[in-house]
Amino acid sequence: MTGTAIPADATWTPAPSIIPATASTMMQRPAVFIPTIKAYKGDLRTGTELFNKLGQPRSVPFEEEVVENSIAYTQTKDLDRGETLYPDADGYFKADGTSPGGTGANGSYTRSQWLSYLLSIGDNVAALGIGADPVAKFSATFPDADPNTAGNQLLVNTPYTLAADTSVNTNGTFTYSMAITDGTTAAAPSISKTFTSTGNWTVSLKVTDEEGKTATATKSFYVVNPPATGMTISPTAAVRGVAGTYTFANLKDHDSLKIFWADGTSTVLANVGGTGSSATAPHTYGTTGIKKLTVLVYKGGVLVDTKYNYITVTLQ
Repeated sequence: MTGTAIPADATWTPAPSIIPATASTMMQRPAVFIPTIKAYKGDLRTGTELFNKLGQPRSVPFEEEVVENSIAYTQTKDLDRGETLYPDADGYFKADGTSPGGTGANGSYTRSQWLSYLLSIGDNVAALGIGADPVAKFSATFPDADPNTAGNQLLVNTPYTLAADTSVNTNGTFTYSMAITDGTTAAAPSISKTFTSTGNWTVSLKVTDEEGKTATATKSFYVVNPPATGMTISPTAAVRGVAGTYTFANLKDHDSLKIFWADGTSTVLANVGGTGSSATAPHTYGTTGIKKLTVLVYKGGVLVDTKYNYITVTLQ
């Protein structure tokens, strides 16, 4: 309440022994119970800040104009409960503050539209999610590059989409938001990202329903380098008596190979190659059967890798 005020009857008699009965403004006097405050029109303004039934902030005056002896005054009055708790005709928004798509101000429902909406609900409020809490849960298909290792493993420099399980929220209206520890966010039930560094990461999920209630969940995962691909041997089939060329790929850094053909013979290759290089060697099998071909990889006379594969040798 602001402004210069005068007593309602133009004289002021305070309670005994409180302050002298001398002229002053109402704002200068100590707090005493005065049922009504009256001032010349324009000299008194009132207001109280509170929330209505929809949770919207309201500033509500509690004053009225009166005329006495041809003089206009403004005086305080009892605060009307209805003016405070119930929205104006144009002012029915969703609980989260968004527009319901009505014809009122800023897309709000008018009072008649709000009444129609309430009547359409009837007794089946649960079907609209009213009274039910939202659920925050990640999708069961959350990516995992290595299911045999504890926790979820994602590969560095690989695009991924991390998603919420929206099937757990069926009745009502829900909004989703997601965030990753590096500040990446999405106002959606999924978030896409390519992780460019390894380490421990966390993604968070927030679900909000039509009543403004929320549920949250977090999930930690590891971003790792792709597993190294070991040496490969190909082909794995041969014909007796027919020369074949065998390729040994994705070798470690080396300077020689020794190949055991599993038929009593072996071959040494003075092959120099870096990591990821390959080498080839010819061989002809004289008998049929399954042969366990073994390759030893050396660097400076030290065995640095070994690999075997089975070769099936047929008549034709």
